[in-house]
Amino acid sequence: MAYSTLFLEKITKIVKQGRPFIKMHGLRNDFVIVDGRDQPYRPTAEEIVRICDRRAGVGGDELLVIEPPAGGPKSSDAYALVRIYNPDGREVEACGNATRCVGWLFLQESGRDAVVIDTLGGKLACRRAGEKLVAVDMGKLRTA
Repeated sequence: MAYSTLFLEKITKIVKQGRPFIKMHGLRNDFVIVDGRDQPYRPTAEEIVRICDRRAGVGGDELLVIEPPAGGPKSSDAYALVRIYNPDGREVEACGNATRCVGWLFLQESGRDAVVIDTLGGKLACRRAGEKLVAVDMGKLRTA
């Protein structure tokens, strides 16, 4: 796959800036997680494809970007907003395994036993379910 010079310049700049990320896995799915709460991060589709590429990038089934909760921390019951991107660059509504991974991070960070995460698909409730285990209420099944 060929990448444009402009893209390579952008990705080089990001790497030089040292944008931190975490790589986690849940039930054999792996995720690249970027915390954009203090330093906003809105990757392009091309950047997402490159990051999720297992040969040329970090590699992952999805890229997750953490943002402040929609409406701000004082007007929302959500701990954070999580944007979930497939390796082709498209944003998706939710992913159970990804939510469990980022939910564990939020539970550790907050010291709580439960947190609510806002996603494109709505609010998802996470709770501790044992040592390094997280349960997620994905809500009612919706069909097209």
